[in-house]
Amino acid sequence: MPPARTIDVEDAARLLPLGETGPVAVRFVPGRDALAYLRPQDDDTVQGLWLHPLDGAGPRLLLAGRAQAYTPAEVLRRERARITRDGVTSFQVADAPGGPVFVARTGDGFLRGGPDGGFAPWPGLDGCTLDDARLLAGGRRLVYAGEDEIGVADADGNRRVVAQAGEEGISVGLADYAAAEELGRQEGLWPSPDGRYLAYARVDARPVAPLPIVHGAEAVPWTERIRYPFAGGPNALVELWLAGLDPDAAGPGRLVEAIGPDRYLARVAWLPGGDLAALVYGRDQHAWTWTAYPTDGSAARVLAAASADHWLDLPAGFWFCADGTLLTTAEDDGHAHLVRYDAHGQATFLTRGDWDVTDLVDVDEGAGSALLQITAAAGLERHIVRVDLAGGRITTVVGTPGTHAALVAPDRARLVVQSSSRIHPTQTSVCDRDGLRLATVDADRGATAEALGLVPPRLVDLAADDGTTLHAALYLPPGEPRAGRAAVVSVYGGPHAQRVREEWGLTADLRAQYLAQQGLVVLKLDNRGSEGRGPAFSRRVEHAFATVELDDQVAGVRWLIEHEGVDASRVGIYGWSYGGFITLHALLRHPDVFCVGVSGAPVTDFRRYDTAYTERHLGTPASHPDAYARADVLPLAAALRGQLLVIHGLVDENVHFAHTARLLRAFIDAGRRFEVAVLPTSRHLPRDPATRRFVERRTVAWLVEHLAAPEPRA
Repeated sequence: MPPARTIDVEDAARLLPLGETGPVAVRFVPGRDALAYLRPQDDDTVQGLWLHPLDGAGPRLLLAGRAQAYTPAEVLRRERARITRDGVTSFQVADAPGGPVFVARTGDGFLRGGPDGGFAPWPGLDGCTLDDARLLAGGRRLVYAGEDEIGVADADGNRRVVAQAGEEGISVGLADYAAAEELGRQEGLWPSPDGRYLAYARVDARPVAPLPIVHGAEAVPWTERIRYPFAGGPNALVELWLAGLDPDAAGPGRLVEAIGPDRYLARVAWLPGGDLAALVYGRDQHAWTWTAYPTDGSAARVLAAASADHWLDLPAGFWFCADGTLLTTAEDDGHAHLVRYDAHGQATFLTRGDWDVTDLVDVDEGAGSALLQITAAAGLERHIVRVDLAGGRITTVVGTPGTHAALVAPDRARLVVQSSSRIHPTQTSVCDRDGLRLATVDADRGATAEALGLVPPRLVDLAADDGTTLHAALYLPPGEPRAGRAAVVSVYGGPHAQRVREEWGLTADLRAQYLAQQGLVVLKLDNRGSEGRGPAFSRRVEHAFATVELDDQVAGVRWLIEHEGVDASRVGIYGWSYGGFITLHALLRHPDVFCVGVSGAPVTDFRRYDTAYTERHLGTPASHPDAYARADVLPLAAALRGQLLVIHGLVDENVHFAHTARLLRAFIDAGRRFEVAVLPTSRHLPRDPATRRFVERRTVAWLVEHLAAPEPRA
């Protein structure tokens, strides 16, 4: 039976997936039996801050958000953090004598309020441009980074400067590009839990040459200069500093650790005893060290360290215990598992098996247990389990089919569980500590695929050339199966990504749904190198981009031809970013398999991509020139035979438009035919509705037109 909803381009251009209107960034409110969270208001991308009492009363809006223009610095921050929603984008809450204090981040800055609303700019900071801020213990002070300085302001409007940048190319209290884009560290401010000290990053990006990006489509054209660290080139110089925040403290404090250009400051934390700790990776990311830095200035000490002859993934969480031990994740027999480092740095694995720990949710030191999110169903699902730290016994807390995430209440008596599957969008529930549902939080708790008129894709397994089982999702046209249909592959393909999972996002892929309704078979396949099946599986692409991941996509096409009767002469492929890179290699290396492609924002030469990502996976251009040469698209330009459309934002500061410009030059020199769609004001992710509609129209029209069945001959 055909779906009730007829998908159109307007649907496919949505930034917020259909059905995903529930809470995000959920937190328990200290001192109140209530939750606070962000949720869309009337518009699908404008969200507000909500308070949801757990006594049965419904949620109420504390702070309404609004869509607005952003400063260039805020635009870049949103790009690094992958923020796609407008309005209130984050919030903090602290316990205070007069009740909880909230600080909410909006396009207008950081606003202070309480559980009854009354939000206003932080006193004394009205009109200041702030890049980041942290609410301190007690809720009466805010430490901020902005306008080339770090400062602390109190609720009475008094403020003082803690540290200053000094000159262009230097920042304080902010993350450097590599950390924000590739290491998952967006922050550069770390106040101690008691509010007495502040650790902060000082970044000297001057060794990195500025890259000009011309905003030529503006009413008054201007040139932006991004200090972008290219693979094999200089990195920013990062330092970790420690300063006092007490009212009588003065000055920028002291240098704790000079990270330098050949290491990365990945994580910063505070130990139970009050000392500072930092996780630092080597530049090749083959080794890491957790180091403790006493606040009294005494000698630093190593807490834990690891090294390997391959890249080491960032931990899926960490927890410093009162007895001096560290709980975190590390690789054991090809999978990420919970490990304890004792006070002497000796490691003991607490879990083992053909699955991975994907989040260390909480540690209950008194009960001797940890709450984990783990992979299940061969990597397709995420479940919540509790592990006994002494004996390793594992108890399932939430294990129904789907993807589940959890948040623990401060008293550990309750959990907030957010769950989705191909059948239902994300649902938010309050559960007891054993996973029994106590209350449902969602306003749209009745939403299902059937109610929304969507057909969940079918999950299938197929074999790679070496026999490895690969997971795929299949979107089939309505009606009876028939042979001779065209097909299109939706691809990403790169490391640290998983697209085929038992979760709502798979069903809510409205471009794939639209193409299926147009009569195309759509395949989405997680190749070797993707995430969700352990670090060893992800590392299959180490020093080998455009090899096994491309082979696996070709194997997927062969499976479609054999099992779904797809017409082998009418197979297309599309992808964005790394997916755009794989799309180009697919058309150029396998013109007998792929005849049509849409490549969005593609990397064409990884020598022109950033240090932290590229060197982690490929090494440097000097150490592994063959790996870079294999990944380079440009020498293959003359092999183009199919119908290719390239789409790219002109002001993309991540995958620069120069990648596409050089590709077009190579096609012109080789005399190849192609088409290009330039997005004049877009970064890496097209955001404004008109541009997103344009991208969808061009993409689906290109695929449908060029994969249409040939006219019957007379």
